[in-house]
Amino acid sequence: MENNSLRHDGLNLSNVEDLQQSYSAAKNAFEQAECGTIKFVVIKLAPDRIKDIQVLKDYIQLCTDNDAKPVGVVFPVSQTTRKTYSKKLLNDFRDMIRQLEKNSEFFCVDMFDLSLGQDYFSDATHLNPKGIMTANALLTLKLYTKNLIPAENFCDLSYGFFNRLALIAPKDEYNALMENVFKASAQIIRSKDKIKVGFVLYDSAIWCGDELYNYFAQDERFEVTIYLCLRADTANMELVRRAFLYSLKQFETHKLKVVPIKERNEPIPAQDIFIFLTPYFAVLPIALHPANIAAKTLIAYVPYGFSALKYNVANHMMSRFVWKFFFTSKVALETYDRLCKVGMPRGLYSGYPKTDIFFDKSAKFHFDWKMTHPDAKKIIYAPHWSINSNSNYATFQWNFKFMYEFAKAHPEISWVFKPHPNLLFSAITEKVFPSAEAFKEYLQEWDNLPNALFYTGAYYQDIFATSDGMILDSCSFLVEYQFVDKPMIFLTRAGEQFNKIGDAILKASYTVDGRDLNGIAELMQKVFIEGKDDKAAKRKKVFDEYINYPKYTGMLASEFIYKNIADEF
Repeated sequence: MENNSLRHDGLNLSNVEDLQQSYSAAKNAFEQAECGTIKFVVIKLAPDRIKDIQVLKDYIQLCTDNDAKPVGVVFPVSQTTRKTYSKKLLNDFRDMIRQLEKNSEFFCVDMFDLSLGQDYFSDATHLNPKGIMTANALLTLKLYTKNLIPAENFCDLSYGFFNRLALIAPKDEYNALMENVFKASAQIIRSKDKIKVGFVLYDSAIWCGDELYNYFAQDERFEVTIYLCLRADTANMELVRRAFLYSLKQFETHKLKVVPIKERNEPIPAQDIFIFLTPYFAVLPIALHPANIAAKTLIAYVPYGFSALKYNVANHMMSRFVWKFFFTSKVALETYDRLCKVGMPRGLYSGYPKTDIFFDKSAKFHFDWKMTHPDAKKIIYAPHWSINSNSNYATFQWNFKFMYEFAKAHPEISWVFKPHPNLLFSAITEKVFPSAEAFKEYLQEWDNLPNALFYTGAYYQDIFATSDGMILDSCSFLVEYQFVDKPMIFLTRAGEQFNKIGDAILKASYTVDGRDLNGIAELMQKVFIEGKDDKAAKRKKVFDEYINYPKYTGMLASEFIYKNIADEF
């Protein structure tokens, strides 16, 4: 159940339609309350309902005599209804309000012109429950800006409340409130003997890496847990469930504290800090939806991928109320700051913790490739999932048979088939395969080859480091693979768009249309089999300009993120 109750010392009579009745109710409340316990009174006003200005003046005086702040509120009406109001009526009403604000302690929150869709109204003039919650959120913000409600009183409100507020509030006012709410929550957390930190994810493939986990685990102030959630939107699909169980096994093998969340309605133990590795709440259990997390639990976000895409992801709900947003690149941070509804005042350029290990010169990488030749070239095939979505980068639907046959016909190459986790269901839902059984057979055929294997989940850094090349249309891997400085072939399709990083990397990579099977074969022959790589110098230049984050931050991403969080406490 979403928590929207606000602790305050005010009297809210905004649900009383008649001004005289509201005045009488307030008078009774003052008579029954102890002196000074009511700090403010919210009075509902409407431009066409104030027949006697004297009643409002008496109301204001009643509040002032009892040391309470009188607050007028004009709720929104539908766009159709607004058009029926005469300009003279509105001007006269607002002139009257301005005079009252000038000559008394009264102030008015005028939401009459607030633009809300018809889905916020039950009829032409009355807000429905969704509209009421939205308008009350803005009213609450205005009370805060007048110092009538302290920031700490917001800590028990849900992030669903703050999300609604972010959509309609002035950006500066909203961010000032959030800054102080987060400070108040941090102060509460700071006093605890143990600070509980929970990582949230749905597949080990999006895991940020053990290094960040270990920083917290080795700090005696923190108690750290991984909450691995079975995808709520595809939980009934066998391949998704198998991937979930495999992810669980991977974490347990690495001796990390992991709690599997297998049911949509399963409760999650209370945490002080959640570190989300996905911004998609719909795939998570209900307990992890914004409506069910209060602001006294701080939310940090560490992206699961290194963005190279141009399409606007800046208005993910997460970006509107996140406490700390750790960005993989300056380009991504600048994009979000420009496009997000509230800007990105709590965004930090940290780099990408998944790739920290590639900066460790002492790191030893090992992966058991299936080799039929001792000197076989080791190649990764990594198809994206977006067969038919808003992004549309996948080419798998056109070349999956060809890629398998090519691998089968070239035993001098050792292959790892590493599909995006979402491909495990999109290939079925988009009818690339007629059934889950058919797709499972295809995956098994790869695994049955003497020179190939099918791999899912985390810890693919060893595969990257020991490989000789990659063929892909997977957008995050487009950037991630740059850390090992190996040649890649990117499979293109019409309509795809990239940001500055993606464009720069593609110019330093080998590209071919994902439908052009002959072109794909020729390019693999040239780059992978013959080893003709004439773009190595371009790759290094792009890497240094856009991707080499320790050059700018002075440390690895895991250390940066840990320190930035831990130093708050």
